[in-house]
Amino acid sequence: SWGYVGGLPLGAAGGTLGNIPASIKQIAEAGILTCAAAGNSATPANGNGAPAVADECISVVATGPLDGISAYSSGGIGGIDEDADFLSPEPDDTYMKPDVTAPGGYVTDLINAVLRGQPEVDGSRVGILGHSEGGLSAAKVAAADGPADFLVLLAPPGVPLTELLQRQAGDIYRQGGVDAALVERALRRQGESLALLRQDLPRDELRRRLRARAEEWVASLSDEEKAAMGVTEQTVDQSVRQSTTDWFLSLLREDPAHHLRRVEVPVLALFGGKDIQVDAESNAEAVRRALDAGDDPRHEVRVLDGLNHLFQSAETGAVAEYGSIEETISPEVLETVTTWIGERAGESDGSAD
Repeated sequence: SWGYVGGLPLGAAGGTLGNIPASIKQIAEAGILTCAAAGNSATPANGNGAPAVADECISVVATGPLDGISAYSSGGIGGIDEDADFLSPEPDDTYMKPDVTAPGGYVTDLINAVLRGQPEVDGSRVGILGHSEGGLSAAKVAAADGPADFLVLLAPPGVPLTELLQRQAGDIYRQGGVDAALVERALRRQGESLALLRQDLPRDELRRRLRARAEEWVASLSDEEKAAMGVTEQTVDQSVRQSTTDWFLSLLREDPAHHLRRVEVPVLALFGGKDIQVDAESNAEAVRRALDAGDDPRHEVRVLDGLNHLFQSAETGAVAEYGSIEETISPEVLETVTTWIGERAGESDGSAD
């Protein structure tokens, strides 16, 4: 969520993209088909982001309410195989992207599309389940009196996003064994960059200042420190581009509590006890306080021990651990969510089933 490991300029969680196309090829050779989003405004408007850009991956682009490509989604026009001669590609080395489209746009667009296309769905009992940033989006829809009769929020942010990013980066660095003094330096630099991004400056000026700060930061690091923090020229470039998108700049101004206090439908909020991207310690309490301050008492906030950000049973909760865990999602989470939704549905129609 919200950034790339590498400490520049934000040091949030995520990953570098340099070797992903090759990895997708290896996955395909093992008989596994990969589907991925084409990307949002953090990638060039005329190209797909990784891993969707790999020719072995099915690239999915989001469409809006009028079936055109959503404004935030990367459209893309094609790609060149990573094994090809980039300067002199053969005809078979080029391919078109994206591969398929799927309904996207705002949450309300999706709900309205479901109700129009499936008249058997009871429009008075439609809920929204959102994970991580999706939990924030779900709360914003409900707070604006959107089409939501209940919310299930999985690892939703509860503290302001600038605070969350700082906690997230620090936890990831410390868990990765980065020296404490270097972590302190990185977080101080990150805080300064976040403050810069909140200034009302032209986009080009923001990028110029951010890149200058990033280059200054890189120059201050030893080779060992760069390796410890995953700092490369590519991670710097990705972080600068992503940090100055409309999407990211709007996130920095978000305080989830503002929306949660205005929610007037039942809410179930779940957090993983080993989540280091949206830590349960601060965010669960912040969500609980915000919901308590609202007018609807029908909410429940739980922390589930031993689960990571993806709600997998985890050893450490580290981002790098996600792909090595066979479990997709804990059965405890599925049981908790389905039981809670069933109880809410019973309340809606007066039945006990």
